[in-house]
Amino acid sequence: MGQSYLHGYTSEERERLRSQADFLAPMIYDTIDLNGAGHVLEVGCGVGAQTIELLSRYKGINLTSIDYEATQVAQAKVNFKKSFKKYTDIVDFRRADAMDMPFKSNSFDAAFFCWVLEHVEDP
Repeated sequence: MGQSYLHGYTSEERERLRSQADFLAPMIYDTIDLNGAGHVLEVGCGVGAQTIELLSRYKGINLTSIDYEATQVAQAKVNFKKSFKKYTDIVDFRRADAMDMPFKSNSFDAAFFCWVLEHVEDP
């Protein structure tokens, strides 16, 4: 984890990410369908902005949401504990490297990536 987060960790940046998720949701989610997917892997969860979109749109899914940055995972947990308590039993936030994930093959029914490539050293 030697690199620093591209956008920083300010409260303004966290709010920008949540606003971006709200604004762009129709453009993103009108093109995907996760209905029927029981266990979904969310790669690059950040502060949980897309996580809340996923959980509110696709009833019945359980999420494992990972991010490379431990600070972002910690903030996502705080956000959910404070504002999205009803979802805390169906989302598992973890610090993990998408290039070396700690999951067995076939652990998930689907995967969701959004705004990840800009954070990858060599996409």
